[in-house]
Amino acid sequence: MRRLALLLVASGAWAADLTGIWVGEIGSGRADRDPTPMAFQFTQKGSTLGGKLYGDYQSTPIATGIVAGDLVTFVVVLAEQAGNEINDTKIR
Repeated sequence: MRRLALLLVASGAWAADLTGIWVGEIGSGRADRDPTPMAFQFTQKGSTLGGKLYGDYQSTPIATGIVAGDLVTFVVVLAEQAGNEINDTKIR
């Protein structure tokens, strides 16, 4: 499985409530490949962030998510095709 952890730094107004659908792209790190579109459906209850990551053919729940002031962190665990576990951390 691949562990995708994102760390987001937000402005004070942005971190007020993240509930909703957020869309974007994640780069592959290679110039010859297009970015991969993805969407998140966030649900926030106090400092707890939940929801799902939606890709082309799957949805994966957020394993842990925390909102602390202007800091937003969450972890999504994705399965690799070969069943291997790969830990990958993304910081933004």
